[in-house]
Amino acid sequence: MQISGRGLVLKVVTAAGLCVGGCALNAQGEQTSETVESAEQGLSGTYQSSWGQGQPATDLGPTNDRFCFLTGVEGKFEGGSESVHVQIGSNNRWQLTGSSAQSGVGGYASCAKIPGLSYFNEQSWNASDGAPKWLGSALDRVCLLTGVKGKFAGGNETVQVLRINNDYYLTGGASQIGVGGWARCLSGHTPSASPDFTWRQGANQTLMFPAAWVSGGSDNGALKFTGWACGLTRMTGKFQGSGEIILVSINSGNSNSILFGESQQSGVAASANCFN
Repeated sequence: MQISGRGLVLKVVTAAGLCVGGCALNAQGEQTSETVESAEQGLSGTYQSSWGQGQPATDLGPTNDRFCFLTGVEGKFEGGSESVHVQIGSNNRWQLTGSSAQSGVGGYASCAKIPGLSYFNEQSWNASDGAPKWLGSALDRVCLLTGVKGKFAGGNETVQVLRINNDYYLTGGASQIGVGGWARCLSGHTPSASPDFTWRQGANQTLMFPAAWVSGGSDNGALKFTGWACGLTRMTGKFQGSGEIILVSINSGNSNSILFGESQQSGVAASANCFN
């Protein structure tokens, strides 16, 4: 496997949905979205892409037929200048981008095409906020990270989509500066597992759900795979250089989505969840 020119051949497995018809707030202040068709329909394909420091934003495709989210992070996160973010650009297209005043910062994203999909507005959280950001009920959506930022200097630095009982929250912790993150929820789907899948530094890869690459399949330059779509829900630990990476990928040998990473530092760990 190969990633960011570091000799690994890593392949990202993730998915997402789409906000069709606009998003609003209901009487309880919860974000809502309008659905064109039933979002319970299955995925018609998922595509993985990457972005690296010094590159322009990676175009991930239109916002009207797919949902995109974060599947991997690597590099030196030393302060407020470091970020990786899956976002919607001014041209109504998904993009994977970031910033860095350090070295080796990069990110990975996947986009799931879903007939009649519907998704919620992106939410953000900063360590300086203190309180977690409520993302809504866990009974009618799946929520995944779309971005992270700040100085990750150890186990105290965490950004996480957390499920507590029947609700989702975007939260974390930090002893450093500028730590924060973004998350978005896909309507009409529920997570595959509770609690999330986890990987910790020094452990073997974590097997998740069936997924397989499609030979010759591509979309907008991204590689296609079928099966379950999985994305990051937590990033934590000391990210101090090119030796640090967390990633959702596919193990072609057993046709499974996997969560794993590498680190030359301490406390690096990640969580992920999947949907189909």
